[in-house]
Amino acid sequence: MLNHIKGRSYDFIVRGDGELVHGTPIILHMSKIPGVCQIQLVQESQREYHLRVVAEPAANLHQIRALTPGVLEMLLGKGIRCDLEFVEFIPAEPNGKVNPIISKCLVSKS
Repeated sequence: MLNHIKGRSYDFIVRGDGELVHGTPIILHMSKIPGVCQIQLVQESQREYHLRVVAEPAANLHQIRALTPGVLEMLLGKGIRCDLEFVEFIPAEPNGKVNPIISKCLVSKS
């Protein structure tokens, strides 16, 4: 198993089965859901996630809520738990950037 990541560890997620995956496919698939403007996926543990979604003003929030679990299970594996939160904006980090993927399961050692 991978012990640490050098560099941009925030771009990666550890799936429930232990596989390390890049966050880009998650961002791309979620952005295909109608009405989704921006996301931030925070991995709290290997199977627990918190998803912040900025939706378009006229978006069908029920549809976004219905489609999200299937997209995430396809990419992250079955048996995950994801809390979905609709927000007005996703706050920037101290460096001024918005990180779309944050994993609390990885430790970065530069």
